[in-house]
Amino acid sequence: MIRVTSEQIDSALGKLRKPIDTYSWLQGSVRLVNVAQDKEFQRRFAGYYRVRFLKPAPRQKLFDLLEESKHLPADFGSILEKLSASTGRMEESFASKLAATIDPNLPVVDSWVRDNLGLSRAFSTENAKEIHQKIREQYADFLIYRMWQVTAVRLSCEVVAASSSCAM
Repeated sequence: MIRVTSEQIDSALGKLRKPIDTYSWLQGSVRLVNVAQDKEFQRRFAGYYRVRFLKPAPRQKLFDLLEESKHLPADFGSILEKLSASTGRMEESFASKLAATIDPNLPVVDSWVRDNLGLSRAFSTENAKEIHQKIREQYADFLIYRMWQVTAVRLSCEVVAASSSCAM
Protein backbone atom coordinates (compact mmCIF):
# COMPACT_ATOMS: atom_id res chain seq x y z
CA MET A 1 0.00 0.00 0.00
CA ILE A 2 1.31 3.44 -0.92
CA ARG A 3 0.97 5.98 1.92
CA VAL A 4 1.62 9.68 1.50
CA THR A 5 1.19 12.44 4.08
CA SER A 6 -0.32 15.87 3.40
CA GLU A 7 3.06 17.43 4.18
CA GLN A 8 4.75 15.25 1.55
CA ILE A 9 2.12 16.24 -1.00
CA ASP A 10 2.50 19.97 -0.21
CA SER A 11 6.29 19.74 -0.44
CA ALA A 12 6.16 17.88 -3.76
CA LEU A 13 3.64 20.29 -5.28
CA GLY A 14 5.88 23.25 -4.52
CA LYS A 15 8.76 21.60 -6.37
CA LEU A 16 6.58 20.52 -9.28
CA ARG A 17 4.89 23.80 -10.31
CA LYS A 18 6.56 24.00 -13.76
CA PRO A 19 6.03 20.31 -14.65
CA ILE A 20 2.42 20.55 -13.46
CA ASP A 21 1.88 23.58 -15.68
CA THR A 22 3.39 21.72 -18.66
CA TYR A 23 1.26 18.65 -17.96
CA SER A 24 -1.87 20.82 -17.73
CA TRP A 25 -1.00 22.47 -21.04
CA LEU A 26 -0.49 19.06 -22.71
CA GLN A 27 -3.79 17.74 -21.37
CA GLY A 28 -5.60 20.90 -22.46
CA SER A 29 -4.07 20.82 -25.95
CA VAL A 30 -4.03 17.14 -26.91
CA ARG A 31 -7.59 17.12 -28.25
CA LEU A 32 -7.42 20.63 -29.73
CA VAL A 33 -4.45 20.23 -32.07
CA ASN A 34 -3.21 17.67 -34.56
CA VAL A 35 -0.37 16.31 -32.43
CA ALA A 36 1.19 14.61 -35.46
CA GLN A 37 1.80 18.07 -36.97
CA ASP A 38 1.85 20.57 -34.11
CA LYS A 39 5.52 21.27 -33.36
CA GLU A 40 4.81 23.15 -30.12
CA PHE A 41 2.86 20.20 -28.74
CA GLN A 42 5.62 17.81 -29.83
CA ARG A 43 8.32 19.99 -28.24
CA ARG A 44 6.52 20.22 -24.91
CA PHE A 45 5.53 16.55 -24.89
CA ALA A 46 9.11 15.50 -25.72
CA GLY A 47 10.50 17.73 -22.98
CA TYR A 48 7.99 16.63 -20.38
CA TYR A 49 8.32 12.91 -21.10
CA ARG A 50 12.02 13.04 -22.04
CA VAL A 51 11.51 11.79 -25.60
CA ARG A 52 14.54 13.72 -26.81
CA PHE A 53 16.69 10.69 -27.56
CA LEU A 54 14.38 9.20 -30.18
CA LYS A 55 15.47 9.66 -33.79
CA PRO A 56 13.11 11.72 -36.00
CA ALA A 57 11.36 8.76 -37.73
CA PRO A 58 10.40 6.82 -34.56
CA ARG A 59 9.58 10.11 -32.86
CA GLN A 60 7.15 11.02 -35.65
CA LYS A 61 5.58 7.55 -35.39
CA LEU A 62 5.00 8.24 -31.70
CA PHE A 63 3.03 11.42 -32.50
CA ASP A 64 1.22 9.81 -35.44
CA LEU A 65 0.05 7.05 -33.11
CA LEU A 66 -0.98 9.55 -30.43
CA GLU A 67 -3.03 11.47 -32.98
CA GLU A 68 -4.68 8.27 -34.22
CA SER A 69 -5.27 6.90 -30.72
CA LYS A 70 -6.72 10.04 -29.15
CA HIS A 71 -9.97 9.42 -31.02
CA LEU A 72 -10.35 5.95 -29.45
CA PRO A 73 -10.72 4.74 -25.87
CA ALA A 74 -7.22 4.67 -24.38
CA ASP A 75 -5.91 1.12 -24.29
CA PHE A 76 -2.33 0.56 -23.17
CA GLY A 77 -2.13 -2.89 -24.77
CA SER A 78 -3.19 -1.85 -28.26
CA ILE A 79 -1.03 1.30 -28.14
CA LEU A 80 1.95 -0.83 -27.04
CA GLU A 81 1.39 -3.32 -29.85
CA LYS A 82 1.04 -0.60 -32.52
CA LEU A 83 4.04 1.36 -31.27
CA SER A 84 6.19 -1.77 -31.07
CA ALA A 85 5.14 -2.80 -34.59
CA SER A 86 5.97 0.63 -36.01
CA THR A 87 9.33 1.07 -34.24
CA GLY A 88 10.50 -2.55 -34.08
CA ARG A 89 11.11 -2.18 -30.33
CA MET A 90 9.01 -2.80 -27.24
CA GLU A 91 8.34 0.72 -26.02
CA GLU A 92 6.32 0.10 -22.85
CA SER A 93 7.26 3.43 -21.28
CA PHE A 94 6.33 5.49 -24.34
CA ALA A 95 3.15 3.46 -24.87
CA SER A 96 2.08 4.16 -21.29
CA LYS A 97 2.82 7.88 -21.75
CA LEU A 98 0.64 7.98 -24.87
CA ALA A 99 -2.17 6.10 -23.11
CA ALA A 100 -1.91 8.37 -20.04
CA THR A 101 -2.00 11.46 -22.26
CA ILE A 102 -5.27 10.23 -23.77
CA ASP A 103 -6.66 9.07 -20.41
CA PRO A 104 -5.03 10.76 -17.41
CA ASN A 105 -6.45 8.04 -15.15
CA LEU A 106 -3.98 5.55 -16.62
CA PRO A 107 -0.54 5.21 -15.03
CA VAL A 108 2.79 5.84 -16.70
CA VAL A 109 5.20 2.90 -16.62
CA ASP A 110 8.86 3.81 -16.37
CA SER A 111 11.89 2.56 -14.47
CA TRP A 112 11.27 4.94 -11.57
CA VAL A 113 7.68 3.70 -11.11
CA ARG A 114 8.67 0.04 -11.51
CA ASP A 115 11.56 0.40 -9.04
CA ASN A 116 9.42 2.14 -6.42
CA LEU A 117 6.67 -0.47 -6.73
CA GLY A 118 9.11 -3.39 -6.72
CA LEU A 119 8.25 -4.50 -10.26
CA SER A 120 10.73 -5.81 -12.82
CA ARG A 121 11.28 -4.59 -16.38
CA ALA A 122 8.97 -6.16 -18.95
CA PHE A 123 10.45 -8.88 -21.13
CA SER A 124 7.53 -9.19 -23.58
CA THR A 125 4.46 -7.31 -24.73
CA GLU A 126 2.20 -9.58 -22.68
CA ASN A 127 4.39 -9.13 -19.62
CA ALA A 128 4.31 -5.33 -20.11
CA LYS A 129 0.49 -5.49 -20.14
CA GLU A 130 0.57 -7.49 -16.88
CA ILE A 131 2.92 -4.98 -15.24
CA HIS A 132 0.73 -2.09 -16.41
CA GLN A 133 -2.31 -3.81 -14.90
CA LYS A 134 -0.48 -4.33 -11.58
CA ILE A 135 0.42 -0.65 -11.48
CA ARG A 136 -3.20 0.28 -12.28
CA GLU A 137 -4.36 -1.89 -9.36
CA GLN A 138 -1.83 -0.38 -6.94
CA TYR A 139 -2.78 3.12 -8.12
CA ALA A 140 -6.47 2.35 -7.60
CA ASP A 141 -5.72 1.02 -4.10
CA PHE A 142 -3.82 4.22 -3.30
CA LEU A 143 -6.69 6.42 -4.52
CA ILE A 144 -9.21 4.45 -2.47
CA TYR A 145 -6.96 4.72 0.61
CA ARG A 146 -6.56 8.48 0.07
CA MET A 147 -10.32 8.93 -0.46
CA TRP A 148 -10.98 7.19 2.86
CA GLN A 149 -8.39 9.41 4.57
CA VAL A 150 -10.11 12.54 3.26
CA THR A 151 -13.54 11.18 4.21
CA ALA A 152 -12.37 10.34 7.73
CA VAL A 153 -10.98 13.84 8.27
CA ARG A 154 -14.18 15.43 6.95
CA LEU A 155 -16.34 13.24 9.20
CA SER A 156 -14.15 14.06 12.18
CA CYS A 157 -14.52 17.76 11.41
CA GLU A 158 -18.29 17.42 11.26
CA VAL A 159 -18.37 15.58 14.56
CA VAL A 160 -16.17 18.21 16.18
CA ALA A 161 -17.75 21.15 14.35
CA ALA A 162 -16.59 23.64 16.95
CA SER A 163 -12.97 22.71 16.41
CA SER A 164 -10.94 24.90 14.06
CA SER A 165 -8.14 22.32 13.79
CA CYS A 166 -9.80 20.37 10.97
CA ALA A 167 -7.40 20.63 8.07
CA MET A 168 -6.22 18.29 5.33
